[in-house]
Amino acid sequence: MRAMVMTLAILLVCGGTAWAADAKPRIAVIGFTEKAAGSMSGHVGKAAEDWFTNELVNTKKFTVMEREQLQSVLNEQSFQLSGAVDQLTAVKAGKMLGVQLVVYGNIDFSQKQDEVHSSGLGLPGVSLPWGGGKKTTSEGNLTTRLVNVQTGEIVHSSSETVSSSSFSVSVMGTGGGSTWDETKVKKVFQPAVHKLVGQMVAKVDDIKEALGTAVAGLEGKVVKISGSNVFLNLGTLDGIKAGDNFTVVRGEVIKDPDTGQVLGRDEQAITEITIGKVMGDHLATAPVKGNVKLVQGDIIKKK
Repeated sequence: MRAMVMTLAILLVCGGTAWAADAKPRIAVIGFTEKAAGSMSGHVGKAAEDWFTNELVNTKKFTVMEREQLQSVLNEQSFQLSGAVDQLTAVKAGKMLGVQLVVYGNIDFSQKQDEVHSSGLGLPGVSLPWGGGKKTTSEGNLTTRLVNVQTGEIVHSSSETVSSSSFSVSVMGTGGGSTWDETKVKKVFQPAVHKLVGQMVAKVDDIKEALGTAVAGLEGKVVKISGSNVFLNLGTLDGIKAGDNFTVVRGEVIKDPDTGQVLGRDEQAITEITIGKVMGDHLATAPVKGNVKLVQGDIIKKK
């Protein structure tokens, strides 16, 4: 009987370890800064976000936040993703969304059209004596960055350049127009999107390890004090659980007098606390032992 209990315990431990290793990182695609002209302007960036989101979902390696849900959360927080998305913006948005990773980047797209007469089409058996056509050359570059929301570190960055040509035929001056066509533009960028997502999947184990290390050095704050309990701005989406130990520190922020850059804190350990209950995505509570008086804004660090 004792041997059976030991065997069951080992299986449970192994099972728990396997589940943790298989846990999918939570990820959101928040924005691609666009450089496009003409009829393509205002379309390519948003379309690229959708392509990238769909490709990530298809890998089944990540828990991907849906576009509608993402926008709903940001709207509730009155957070606007306008203009260029940078590393700082990505981290702020990621914390609001409760994800671990955020994808953002840049997309450049341009099209050049050249008039081609019927004799210059170069198509065997084609003769258009009263017309011609246009040769459209599409060129683009897609750059992506993957940022760890907890640390602000860019854990992956890559770029792909693509090019494609097509012909449109016009007869007696009709046809050959240029309008926004997502299907055509997607054909240009789909190989790049597929390759860049594939590179992320290839690094998923390294990314998980980085996320685990980030949890070990996680920081939060005391947001409320009620009697002998404190409430903290960390919860399930930050990877903490009941029984986790934190050190409470307090200290002066040190800034460079010339640039104003924050250099660090002159910290002093106040006490240690143990999470009693995780109450939400970014909320937990812990009892405070002894006569230690904590204040709102005190920093907590994962041991």
